[in-house]
Amino acid sequence: MATATGHKHGSSWLLDLSGQRLDDDGIEAACKREMAHRKERHRKPLTLEFQEVDASGNNIGSRGCRALVDVCLLCQDLRVVKLSHNAICDQSAPALCELIRRSPALEQLHLSFNRLTGDGAAKLVAAAQEPARRSAGAGGPRLPFWLRLEQNCVELPRALLQAPADGGDEQSVAASVCEAEDPSKCGPRGCCRQALVHLPYVMRQRNAEE
Repeated sequence: MATATGHKHGSSWLLDLSGQRLDDDGIEAACKREMAHRKERHRKPLTLEFQEVDASGNNIGSRGCRALVDVCLLCQDLRVVKLSHNAICDQSAPALCELIRRSPALEQLHLSFNRLTGDGAAKLVAAAQEPARRSAGAGGPRLPFWLRLEQNCVELPRALLQAPADGGDEQSVAASVCEAEDPSKCGPRGCCRQALVHLPYVMRQRNAEE
């Protein structure tokens, strides 16, 4: 049975559903159990305290992804979502874009080793550049959004690095998306170019152009 694990300062901060070979039915059941468990314990409008949700290493498709997003949207301070090594395709792009838009504290979304094409990936990059995500956080400048998309089926990954932010132009590209090629200068906590979005290793696709 999939359960939440991990504790920090006495409170549960990690929902760990990783590496359990769960398909859509399995992940839906796990999400329902978690939500029912929380409702039974708290008996008040349901909010979750997870800062990280890890469902990597399963066999999740679009239906399971939707169930996970619904759980994530109940988290008050969600920072990291890990969905790598699954079967997520472009059909899940609307749900994932909703997650990005409605989770202002979200810093990282891991989607490597899935089945996204250039169309789905472009929608995610665009959502991560929308004006609501560009504003500074309460503690200072907003961190660049760390979006892992390598080892998918993006036909022209270079195009993701060349798409300007909404309302911008081609000259704004350098300030919008960064490949984070130099780990000594760019990472989840900062960018030497002050980019809105980091796309590390994005050129490593299963069928990328030479």
